[in-house]
Amino acid sequence: AAFMFATDDRRVVGIVAANPWARSDGSLAVARVKHYYAARLLHREFWRKLLRGGLHWGASLRSLTNNLRAAYINHRAGATAPDRGTFQAAMARGLTGFHGRVLLIVSGNDLTAREFLEHARSSSPWKGLLDHPKVSRLDLAEADHTFSHRSWLHIVEVETVAWLNRLPELAGNAINKRHQGNP
Repeated sequence: AAFMFATDDRRVVGIVAANPWARSDGSLAVARVKHYYAARLLHREFWRKLLRGGLHWGASLRSLTNNLRAAYINHRAGATAPDRGTFQAAMARGLTGFHGRVLLIVSGNDLTAREFLEHARSSSPWKGLLDHPKVSRLDLAEADHTFSHRSWLHIVEVETVAWLNRLPELAGNAINKRHQGNP
């Protein structure tokens, strides 16, 4: 929501976004195929379930097939049609026009974060936006979506406060440009 609506407000000079949400059926399918299924094969609990006969083959194969199909459709659609009318495109437009700074916090062990990054890499409105100098990024490889371990939460808190303390310096040029000629 901040990327879509707060970027037009001159008072907003910074946005902290933790594991932004960019959900669509297609992007979720891509994230599941690329990140969930491969990781699942590495989990001991999956193999236990498989060996004990607790895996529901029919449902699992249907789920995999549906996700592969949706990921393929998403890939084909992404190559041929821009997503101008979507909220994800509105987020990209907001970020493109934003003159402030962004702290992007990304959990490595979170499907929502992976989905967002996949969408940002593959969607034309997002191309290069996360590489822009106005975007700082904090990656926590082991963290889950809610930073549920005290150590992860502590890192998020410390880094966010440090970023906020640097914000006047980081956003100084943007603030000055906004107010030139505007009392």
